[in-house]
Amino acid sequence: MSRHWLSILLLLFSMHAQGELLPFMPSPSELALLPDYCKARFTEQHSPEYQAWAERVGPKFLSIHHYCAGLNYINRYQRLVNDEKRAYYLSRAVPEIDYVAQAMPAGFLLAGEIYLNRGIAYRLMRNDAAAARDFAKAIEHDPNQVRAYVYLSEFHARTGKKAQALELVSLALQRVPGNKALQRKYLELGGKEPFPVGESTQVAPVSAVQGEASPAQVEGSEASAPAAPAKTTSETENPPVDAEANRPAIGVPGNPYCRFCP
Repeated sequence: MSRHWLSILLLLFSMHAQGELLPFMPSPSELALLPDYCKARFTEQHSPEYQAWAERVGPKFLSIHHYCAGLNYINRYQRLVNDEKRAYYLSRAVPEIDYVAQAMPAGFLLAGEIYLNRGIAYRLMRNDAAAARDFAKAIEHDPNQVRAYVYLSEFHARTGKKAQALELVSLALQRVPGNKALQRKYLELGGKEPFPVGESTQVAPVSAVQGEASPAQVEGSEASAPAAPAKTTSETENPPVDAEANRPAIGVPGNPYCRFCP
């Protein structure tokens, strides 16, 4: 048995010794904080909501409850501040999200969100390098993922790459103009008004569904739940956690994200 799983089992035994763990299944109040597709996945398979999301997401929807459980574990960690078991819930978030992330088909509808939220889990675990990789992937799959830009720029700034961080936020403002969180980060990194504008402001948002554009519905206010796939999320410090079309490979002309990868 690997040391990783042994440590999980030891932690689980310790948590049971201290008291009962909350179940895998989200409670009604927890489910209310999750995206609509999670609510649909935890309903009967013959419900109209389930059928609509299954058709939209594809065959992978059958296992999306693992990703939803990962989101819920992150929410539990953030909510149960004084609970001795909160570290266990965070430790379970990445394996549950991995179950979906490791087998995503090309162009998967939720890829940008999945990488964003796995990055948030790594960030909470202080695994900054892994978090930065996932934030870069989130941007690659969905160029309107505001929080991914913010968190990745913070990583670059902390590692002494402030110019790279500012360049990243400048690009983000071209893609998501007027976003308050990005504007604050731009000024914090030493940028000067007026805020960046350029050709990227004319680029249509990446499609969430083939042939369907996902509007950049981003605001500067804090988000209290994970975003639905057709929306982007804004910056919060540690918020409760909430695709691509014809994406070019990293490193080819027209795809700038490789220069921001950690």
